[in-house]
Amino acid sequence: MVRTIVLFVGLLMFGRAGGSSALVNKNESDFKLSLVVNVLDRILLEASAMPIETCSLVGTNESFFRDVVDRLLSRSGNRFMVPTFNNAVARYAPTKQLVIIGGDSVDDIMGSLVNAFRYQNIRFFSTNSRDIFVILVLSDLRFVESKKFFLLRVFFCTLNLLIVLPSPTPYQQPILIATDYADRALTMPHDTPIDSLFADRFRSQDVPPVNVWGSVRSALLWHNAHGDVVGPDWSVFRTVLEHMGLRWKVTLHQYTPSLVLNEWVNEQLDRGTMDIYIDRGFLPTELSVVHFLPEMNGFCMVVPKAKKYKILRHLLSPMQPTCWIVLGGTLFVGSLIAHRYFRNSLLSTLLFGANLNAPGVSRTERVLLFCSLVVFFVLSEAYQAKLLSSMSSQRYPPDPRTVAEFLHTDIILELDYTTAMIVAIRSEFAGRVTNHTDYRFTFDGNLEHGVLMLCPSAWVHLLQWTRQQYERHGHNVRPAVHIVGEKLLTLVASYSFSGAFTLNPRFRGYLDRLFESGLVTYWQMAEGGQQLYERRFEFLDSTVIAFSDLTAARSNETG
Repeated sequence: MVRTIVLFVGLLMFGRAGGSSALVNKNESDFKLSLVVNVLDRILLEASAMPIETCSLVGTNESFFRDVVDRLLSRSGNRFMVPTFNNAVARYAPTKQLVIIGGDSVDDIMGSLVNAFRYQNIRFFSTNSRDIFVILVLSDLRFVESKKFFLLRVFFCTLNLLIVLPSPTPYQQPILIATDYADRALTMPHDTPIDSLFADRFRSQDVPPVNVWGSVRSALLWHNAHGDVVGPDWSVFRTVLEHMGLRWKVTLHQYTPSLVLNEWVNEQLDRGTMDIYIDRGFLPTELSVVHFLPEMNGFCMVVPKAKKYKILRHLLSPMQPTCWIVLGGTLFVGSLIAHRYFRNSLLSTLLFGANLNAPGVSRTERVLLFCSLVVFFVLSEAYQAKLLSSMSSQRYPPDPRTVAEFLHTDIILELDYTTAMIVAIRSEFAGRVTNHTDYRFTFDGNLEHGVLMLCPSAWVHLLQWTRQQYERHGHNVRPAVHIVGEKLLTLVASYSFSGAFTLNPRFRGYLDRLFESGLVTYWQMAEGGQQLYERRFEFLDSTVIAFSDLTAARSNETG
């Protein structure tokens, strides 16, 4: 009987001890949960002042995260104090948003993210990487893994990552872990403001060398005589790289544009082996970032230069064709009338002269011949003056400078099938375009057709040809081709960045500032092919040479 009582008392005491222990564990878990919710609630309150447009809750069906969401939503009753919660992310999500992710399993987390953000791609996330803030909530320190950092960074293309988890020590504040450009885990105090939690911790020594690729097709990048990369576009990016203190490796290629080349470039951008690709005419896929420039890229017409005027052209140019027709008709009619009514014909009188005081010349004939001689004297003097002016000022016809002036010539454009279809849509080019899939155009002017080329590339090739002729002959040679200044076709101009390149926002900010300051325009004028050609090899054979032209040429030589 005594044994039974003792055993019953022992079981009762053990049950009370176990119940109290379970109660203590429950209180500790509830306290940890409250601390995590307090931190998230404070972050949401501070985020409303940034302001963040939406807050997305994404997570797994785990008990800890369910409790976090329930308490978080119960505290955020005032919608004006916290961002709007958006669990069903629309196709066009706001640019500035906070994403709270909950879960301990990597597979479950990534599966939830793919379902929630199925309409957003890498270009969207990378373009807005500084405006997307990601918070990962874990239930225990055991689930902190580096691959979760890596996967979230790759998925959202951002370094604004923060992990919030309960402290392993009872009744301690939660642990906050952030990251930087070197993928280091940084422990942050629990009361750190949101600006410091998601600060841009950029240090140039933490960034690996930037892989910059460029195409010489756009003629804004090339190698000089010393093998260094030069050009207006490289001046832009070199300025940004030097200002940020970064290291770089630049590579230029001269491959012919093709679908295979485009696929290869897109593949390198997607893998991250190519950080920046400089080619204003290249548009990558949605897996990369495009920075559109505030100017248009375009194609210019390269046409054969007009041939020198012939002697007959100089003799006929002082008068319009209608004037010559009227003059010839007047001579013909006058000769018929003079031959019928007078002894001397009008043409012979004008050519060889006549004695108007001869007794056989009537008064009417004398007056008529005198008036005719006065008229033809005025016409002959005007003709001689204009003839001398024409022969001394223009040896060549004026080159077309606009598309409208080109349409007044008889030059035919030879284009490929696709380009010919696009140009032929314009009614004014009907009959002016022929389709040639295999054509060759040289700057020697041996062919009599025109082609389309990228404007910067056309000017650079023309400048190189002129320099080669000078080195060969010892003097400047008049080029046999002419570039029409007005663009026939315009395309968007852009730079391409890899989606994995974490410095995209910084580069795009610097590029905008450089364009707004006018430095990009300055570099194009100082290093562009068109400006160099017009400044050094501009031929004044289509205009009258004035004294100002001579003084300008003298200043260029002395400068």
